[in-house]
Amino acid sequence: MIKKILNFRFSLCFLFFVFILSSTTFSQIIDFNPKTITAGTGSVLTFTGIGFGSSRGPNAYVAFSRQDPTNLTVIKVLESDYILWTDTKIQVKVPAGAGTGGPIIIIDRHAAFT
Repeated sequence: MIKKILNFRFSLCFLFFVFILSSTTFSQIIDFNPKTITAGTGSVLTFTGIGFGSSRGPNAYVAFSRQDPTNLTVIKVLESDYILWTDTKIQVKVPAGAGTGGPIIIIDRHAAFT
């Protein structure tokens, strides 16, 4: 009897976990272009991928590492520098001070890295 109850509880937990994973959308960067770009000059960086969302939500942004390696914070793209945001493509102007590290896309606290 105890074994059946434990198996049933395990099955319910497993089904709940599968439901959570299937209802959660994760973004993925497939590519970005150009591969070399100058920060702060109005140059546009294009990301292609999946799961970005049909429009940019309040908890979604693109960020870059800073040029100064001793400053571990990131630089977020300014509101005015988002050119395009679709489920499969994002275009942004690279902000001044952006460093050589890979850009990050954050959507509802989930990160997609280049």
